[in-house]
Formats: sequence, structure tokens, C-alpha cells
Amino acid sequence: MIDYKGDVIKSIALPTESGITWGSLPIDSKYQSGNYTFRAYTNWMQNFGERYFFKKELKIVSLDGEQQAPKENRNSLVVTKKIPQSFIKRGQDVDVQFLPEGGTWVADIDQKMAFKAIKANGKGIAIAGEVIDSKKNVILQFASNQKGMGYFKLNPKLDEEYTVVYKNTAIKPQTLPKALPNGITLQVSNDFLSDSLRITITATLPNRMLYVLGQSRGALCFVSLSHTNTPVRTIKVNKDLSKWYWPDHSFRCQQATH
Repeated sequence: MIDYKGDVIKSIALPTESGITWGSLPIDSKYQSGNYTFRAYTNWMQNFGERYFFKKELKIVSLDGEQQAPKENRNSLVVTKKIPQSFIKRGQDVDVQFLPEGGTWVADIDQKMAFKAIKANGKGIAIAGEVIDSKKNVILQFASNQKGMGYFKLNPKLDEEYTVVYKNTAIKPQTLPKALPNGITLQVSNDFLSDSLRITITATLPNRMLYVLGQSRGALCFVSLSHTNTPVRTIKVNKDLSKWYWPDHSFRCQQATH
């Protein structure tokens, strides 16, 4: 566990068997309120640098006394049993997060925009609304599941401003991030009936080499190399990983097909 200063404040090592391990990292009252990063990796993953480590940002909130609940409560963890009544009243506040598929919102590319709505107590809440452009035209309507999660598809235009208006008037309208003129998007299609994954990469950055690495159970399953001068590339990856493992639990790489 790493604090906002970048200092490791808690570290544990867990044994693995056949690439699998389990354990826990208690969040107790010794943690002060603030932003933390949970980082996990294996010794083998260190060969490729920190960019391939698992990382999860957390906000730890102490509710002792009458401390004001933060407006941004993404991934909040309550670390005390005492919950003042003032926080319960503010628990109706809703935080809606928008997450573009692949991590980058690029103009003139059809993309999924995932969203998640959570209350101040960390629980999901169902929402519905519509996306309008700068001319007040309704671009689309959307609705989440009961846990506040869902997605919609949109082809964002460069320099256009999109605003989300919610049917629940208690939630204030929210402006979506502006689309970037250039970038790389990654879309994964996992059809239950198909024997393969389909990974579609769209790139508008010229003269770049892209490496796509796939991991399962701590082992590298496939590697794909492509050039961004090909703007759209589709990779098919066989779901049957069992043939990629040897009896001694070592592994070999399989090059993905294009």
C-alpha cells in the first residue's frame, strides 16, 4: 500500500502455487484519511517494469467526529464504525464516474463510454439520463442497471462539448471530458459462444509500434506486435489457454492472429 507521497506504508508477500495466491490487507484505524494506491505484482512481472503491475487507487475516509465528507468519493473505504448522523443525511449525494473503453476518449471513433454511479456510502444507485451537445440536441439516452453501472456508445466530435443531464433532478448535470484529436483505443469483444476473444485497436498516432500483452493467472499467454500506420487492427486470441501450459507449470508465448 502506497500513500500520496509515494511511500510504501505496508507490504506483504504471499506464496503462490500454480500461479495462484490469496490473502488480505486489513485497512485499520492506523491509516489516516487520504489517497492511497494498492499495488500488486509477482517477481516475474518485475521483469517488464511497473507499468504492467496491478494498481488500484483508493480514498480512505475517516468518519470520526464531524469531518466533512469529500465530494469526490471514488473507491472510498470507511475505516471506523462510528457514522455521524450528519454524514447519513449527506449520503444522498451521488458520484457518477465516466470511463472511456480503452482509457482514452478519441474524436471520430465509435467507442463505449462506461459509467458508474455510487452514493456517498459507496453503494451503487440506478440512474438514467441523456447526453446533449452544445446546441442542446439530444444525442442519446442511457440507463444503468440496479447497481448503477452501464455504458453507451458515442462517436465524439472534436471540440464538441457534451453534457449529461440526469432524470433524477437531485444529480447535477455533468460535462463529459473533451475528446482528444489523436490517440489509441482498445476494444475487447468476448462473445460467450465464440472460442476466441476479439481485440480491436484503433490508432491515429502515426509511426508508432504497439505491443499487446495478454496475461492469465500470472502467465504471459500471447504477444501481438502491430504498427499504427495500419489505423485499425483486429486480433483474435484463442480462449483455450490450457494448451499454452507445460506440465511443470512453465509457459510459452503464442503469437496472436490478425
